[in-house]
Amino acid sequence: MRRLRRHVCVIIDAYSTTRQLGPAFAGLGYDTVHVQTLRELSDQQRDALGSYSFVENILFDGNLPGLIDHLARHYPGMKCIVPGIESGVTLADQLSEHFKLRSNGTAKSPARRDKYAMADAVRRAGLPAIPCLKTADAQDALAWAREQGVWPIVLKPKSSSGTFGFNICQDEVELLTTFARLLNSKDIFEDVVDEVLVQPLVLGQEYAVNFVSCQGRHLVTDIWRTDKSRRGQSKVYEKETLVLQDDPHFEAMTGYVAKVLDALGIAFGPSHTEVMVTPKGEVLLIETAARMMGALDVSMITEAYGYDPVQLTAEAYLIEDRFLERLQTPLPQRRRHACMVQMLSSSRGTLKGFDLDRLQGLPSFHGADLFLKAGDALVPTIDSYTSPGLIFLSHPDPKVIDLDYQTLRELERAQALYLTE
Repeated sequence: MRRLRRHVCVIIDAYSTTRQLGPAFAGLGYDTVHVQTLRELSDQQRDALGSYSFVENILFDGNLPGLIDHLARHYPGMKCIVPGIESGVTLADQLSEHFKLRSNGTAKSPARRDKYAMADAVRRAGLPAIPCLKTADAQDALAWAREQGVWPIVLKPKSSSGTFGFNICQDEVELLTTFARLLNSKDIFEDVVDEVLVQPLVLGQEYAVNFVSCQGRHLVTDIWRTDKSRRGQSKVYEKETLVLQDDPHFEAMTGYVAKVLDALGIAFGPSHTEVMVTPKGEVLLIETAARMMGALDVSMITEAYGYDPVQLTAEAYLIEDRFLERLQTPLPQRRRHACMVQMLSSSRGTLKGFDLDRLQGLPSFHGADLFLKAGDALVPTIDSYTSPGLIFLSHPDPKVIDLDYQTLRELERAQALYLTE
């Protein structure tokens, strides 16, 4: 039996955390259509796509008028069009604006993807931002670095994620060799890096600040303190720890990020913003994405606060009154502590498997997303895309989480967590 409904929701590239939006929309009575912009999917993306039964999966071939015509003919009662991962942001802006749905519009779409345009929009709004240059000329980059007079210097693509393409340069020689390697390579979205973003390396404590917005009003859903470590020229995530009102920088971060969202024209839907809090307490934008935080186990947030960003996103698009009422109530107190740990491999080989008994035996173990399976190549971790997976820890006592985190790292150092051949 084929069920036909007048009203459906549309998700562009529903992978990572956003794969859970389909069930959330279904819980409110709406089926979901999926638009796939990526030609080649990873194993994790294929699993995400197969985890929910969409009304239709539309493979977008770049023909925007054709896609608009298809949606208009088959789904005239669309309720919302939502981006999933970063590759879906621009298309979601275009479609939602065309169909006059809840939309962030296309006027500021470039500033929501291009980190240079993003920083420029933030500065134009009167907010502090990290100095930056974008250029296709290595000599321009070198001259700019000399003018700044501060080392190290960071080179990275204008659009990327998960520290992919992030390079720390200690001196002029390293800047020139890294620039030559980065220019005309491909970023994580398979786009050619035609210009390189150049910035000073800013020190401080990094945070990830997540909001959901509706009618230009912003509700903070979760904040994570981000700890990273150096791996060669790059940085890798060590762990992200859930914080909220108890963090001394909470008010400064949420106030700053809300203004950043306004500057970038983000009025509807989820956003994921990374900021640096300097030793002087200044909040500076690293980047904002107009989509959900990736690789997030939202059940940890549900246990901690009684809600989650997937639920709130569905409300922001479909039940505005309920969402706006939440803005009038105090933020809930945290009931549990939570931590996301990125697995860090230091070895190379063929994976036989993971020691799941040791993982599940940790008192604070909540879950794990394992990116590799038996037979896959295990390589040293240099960014989020070379990590074997994520481990989620949750417990009422933060000391238990801290001990389990140390145990995980000890298992990795002893090469007891990943079984190789």
